[in-house]
Amino acid sequence: MANGSTWTLFPSEWKVIPPMYIPYVIHLELLFNIVSPFVNLYFLLLLRRPFFHLNLRLLLAHVSIVLILMSLSKIVLDVHSLVPYLHDLPYHIFSLTESSFQYGSVSVSVLISVERLIATVLADRYEKVRVVWLTVFVVLLSSVWNVSLTYFSYSCLRTEHKTRPGALTDSRENDRVVIAVTCAMILNVFGVSGFFFIGRHNRNHWRAAMERKLSHRYQIMENIRTARQLLIVLLIAFFASLYFYIVLLYVLITADRSFIADILVQILDLLFAICAIVFPCLLIRTHPRMWKVAKRQILRRSKVGEFVRSKKALRGKGDSDEGAIYFRQLEASWK
Repeated sequence: MANGSTWTLFPSEWKVIPPMYIPYVIHLELLFNIVSPFVNLYFLLLLRRPFFHLNLRLLLAHVSIVLILMSLSKIVLDVHSLVPYLHDLPYHIFSLTESSFQYGSVSVSVLISVERLIATVLADRYEKVRVVWLTVFVVLLSSVWNVSLTYFSYSCLRTEHKTRPGALTDSRENDRVVIAVTCAMILNVFGVSGFFFIGRHNRNHWRAAMERKLSHRYQIMENIRTARQLLIVLLIAFFASLYFYIVLLYVLITADRSFIADILVQILDLLFAICAIVFPCLLIRTHPRMWKVAKRQILRRSKVGEFVRSKKALRGKGDSDEGAIYFRQLEASWK
């Protein structure tokens, strides 16, 4: 920003970086981004039921909302990459939004590890704990951190006039981005490590809890089961964040803008689009009761669809035949 100028949220000297993508692959990414909001909306509907503890349901709902908004903002940017239509200001707004939600999606391990730590410490009474305000506060704090980190990194990367050279990259501004993202990656490492430590602690204390009251043993067993279910999701989020970190470091340190960089960035965007669908699907599939409800709802819709098609095909027949078939179809749909 020039000396003497007033501070603005979106400085005019921010430059627009040409999009990095691979033709045809971006169409596949766009398709996944279109599907993702519908899958996550269905997962949000399932979270209304008490399949998890209330605090964990709030965290998972937060992640699903982040994935929905990330996919929607990415749809706008993908279309702009194919057919440019955004001016500079809306382009920066959508780019910042998409980047902040990417940071939020890959930092989910920290939030869930904190929730699992509380569930372990309060194992004897966690089922009765309903501290909604604390969970909301942690989610808001995490969101402020992600937005601040994104704005700082985005501002450094998009600055038109940079201070050269840097110690790690070609400018000091890019060095700051490397340091900030490294700190975020270290937090993710601590989050995943803490999750493994908590899981091991619960397994080791399972036998010792056999002599305690039933509610305490049940909560420890529930913590172990939930940890197994969340493990694969956290590992996917962690490796996605690791790849994000590697690609960002490669682009900043090497200043590469060749076809190789386009491939790496396109794989990253495609990975985020796929993970936005895999995340809710895995949680639904690995939870026995949630999967049972989902299957029942899907099968019920398919049976209703078959009944409607059969009814349309029999419109020309007599009322008695149609009525008999109607009640047979209705009886079959409730089996």
